[in-house]
Amino acid sequence: MIDQVVAYVKSKCDSYEVYLQKSNKIDIEIANTKLSAMSQGSVEGLGVRVEIDKKIGFASTNNLDDFKKCVDIAIKIAKLNKKDEKFVSFAKPGKYPSVKSYDKKLANWTEQEIHEFLKDIIDKTKDAKTGIIRGGYERAISNYQIINSEGVNVSHSLYFSIINP
Repeated sequence: MIDQVVAYVKSKCDSYEVYLQKSNKIDIEIANTKLSAMSQGSVEGLGVRVEIDKKIGFASTNNLDDFKKCVDIAIKIAKLNKKDEKFVSFAKPGKYPSVKSYDKKLANWTEQEIHEFLKDIIDKTKDAKTGIIRGGYERAISNYQIINSEGVNVSHSLYFSIINP
């Protein structure tokens, strides 16, 4: 998908940056010491920055099928903006620090494993003769990629999990 976006924006202008994000999320709520609700979903997003004669334009969309419209809007915005005399270029390729933010074990928990984990927490609170009024578990796994006209092509996966008993 990102290759199609890059090919299209490259055909329209020389200087650009494309940002793609895909996220999956699961949310399980606990209310009154019981599993009460669950939601699951995914979202994709695209951001495009362009530079035309030192004029910057940006547009974004959550509908990846509309990537051409997104690019065209960024270009229109750039043409309407004033010149940014301080703009030199988008980021150049380089060595960027690696951030460990992904735990494969937790990221790959099945829905059943999450339920068992939360039920164990609930059981332990019952054993302690207490309860959970409200709490839950939330997990999101996001993948990011940035490609620009200067040769940058980086991607990163980010995982977070919150347990709130």
